[in-house]
Amino acid sequence: MQAHRLQHSCGSRAYFRGACSRRGLKLRASGNNDPLEYGASRPSKGHPHTSLMRDKDIHFTGCTVMSNEALNLDGSSRLLKLSIPDSPTILYGKKIQGVVGSERWIDSYTCPGQLVALKLPGRDISKRLYSIASTPYESRSESSSLAASLIEVVAERAVGEDDEALSNLGPGAELEVSQVIGRGFSSVLGSGMGILGALESGQPLLAIGMGLRGMVPCRALLSWVPVLAHATRAKVSCLYMTPSPQAAAFIPEWDAWREAGVYVQPMYIGSKGGDVDVDRLAAQGNGQHKELQESVLDAIETALFVREGGFNSLAGHPSTVVVCMAGLPGEVASALSKRLLAKGVSHDRQLFANVN
Repeated sequence: MQAHRLQHSCGSRAYFRGACSRRGLKLRASGNNDPLEYGASRPSKGHPHTSLMRDKDIHFTGCTVMSNEALNLDGSSRLLKLSIPDSPTILYGKKIQGVVGSERWIDSYTCPGQLVALKLPGRDISKRLYSIASTPYESRSESSSLAASLIEVVAERAVGEDDEALSNLGPGAELEVSQVIGRGFSSVLGSGMGILGALESGQPLLAIGMGLRGMVPCRALLSWVPVLAHATRAKVSCLYMTPSPQAAAFIPEWDAWREAGVYVQPMYIGSKGGDVDVDRLAAQGNGQHKELQESVLDAIETALFVREGGFNSLAGHPSTVVVCMAGLPGEVASALSKRLLAKGVSHDRQLFANVN
């Protein structure tokens, strides 16, 4: 029902702004050609653990684990819900004790693909950033009547010390979380093209997620109310590379996406538990496992350009499609970007989540 209501609201710029505003999506004017520039400031460089922030740019606040649930059939991944306290005198959209609600922690989360840094008890800042798995709308809705901001993040067991420790935290455990980082799915060219602009213009969307780290921001994207509404009037497709059905994440949600009109195609590449699989390749990044990288590119080539009907059948005409990519190591992303460009998908319509 929400999707259908929003569908009728997206016919013009004013209605789109109004629909997003009612759902907690803060839009602001920008100096470029896209009037729907969103979210946090442009990422900076030089942080020793990430490519997005410097030490002095990161500010931590305490938070509490509310739940820790298995995310896939083999239990190798965990979905954690975190509660970040807000001032008890400030509740979103309400006036409490004479104080008008102002900026809350969750207000900076405006677009799927944004991230946070975590600091576990007795440890330094996490060596990687974590994509927020819940959608901006879902996080705002759940936080609306609480003196806390709620988000979800995902931890992978047997991938790294930080993730192993995070995956073992139970309800009530305390840790620290940074402010929201990055711009979410956006063009690396800084052209101003972002996911909100694509939705407003009615362009088809193709999400490509590699491994768990790629699927987490794609899940936030595909579960987002504006995207579900978009799927009722334009093509929305997702290619998800995962080692096996047992390792695949968010399977119960695939049916909901499909019912909303999203085409979901899992691609099983590499055996879970072996020396390498796409989950580990996404986690380890560049320079690792060239043979598997080539297998990934071959699989994407087949799905996008070789199968019957080709790219047009899956996503639409290349001159109009916006491709959202997440979890791809730099060399894989670069090769795919060149192939998409040759096919007709311009650089400003190739959006990347800030996943390291």
